[in-house]
Amino acid sequence: PLNSLLAEEKTLLNPDHLDEILSWNDEILAMKAEHAPNAEFWLGETGHAQCGGQQEISGTYVSLFWWLDQLGLAAQSGNKVVIRQTLTGADYQLIDETSLKPTPDYYGSVLWKRLMGSKVLSPVLPENRPKTLRAYAHCHPQMDGSVTLLLINLSETDSFALDFSGRFGKSYQYYNLRAAELLSTDLLLNDQPLSANENGTLPSLDGEKSSGAISIVPLSNTFLHFEKANLSVCNP
Repeated sequence: PLNSLLAEEKTLLNPDHLDEILSWNDEILAMKAEHAPNAEFWLGETGHAQCGGQQEISGTYVSLFWWLDQLGLAAQSGNKVVIRQTLTGADYQLIDETSLKPTPDYYGSVLWKRLMGSKVLSPVLPENRPKTLRAYAHCHPQMDGSVTLLLINLSETDSFALDFSGRFGKSYQYYNLRAAELLSTDLLLNDQPLSANENGTLPSLDGEKSSGAISIVPLSNTFLHFEKANLSVCNP
């Protein structure tokens, strides 16, 4: 009874498809301005496919591109809270209800929460960058003056070289999320496999210290945390 667009690899990697949330945000913001100007703007029950998600797509690595990008776009648009449809249960669950294995979206959510604070900044990348390179910037949620960039490379073939030398300090913590295949349920952090232990405890999810230029490789999601950026806007 519902006319819905199915989630596919090509749609979850399509910048125009990812940007669709912006038109809905504009519509809701217009209604908010007219009817409830003092209300907070929340995105509730979001998922990349209706009616429980998409089998063999939801819960795999390709979903992580949509999820992290959705969080970035929602924050830029003024959403105060984003609510994921389910923690467990249905295809777009964050934890597999049978195996209790965290999905790639779960690990992405943890890193987002740890690294991306509530103060949203404008990305520092050139405006003429290709549409397949998505960028978001937030103050760190706990470290005064520090900033985190999220760089999402939707391209299947192109790497992008970026150099932040001297802009936010000499070094940064590097968190690169990738998988062997787009439809894999296994995730790599800086080329190391992620898995919870038998009692559900997560791995450390620590970044690697780096400096200078960086290559954003194809089909990857990368957080860069500049601990010593000393941005006044990121101070209390």
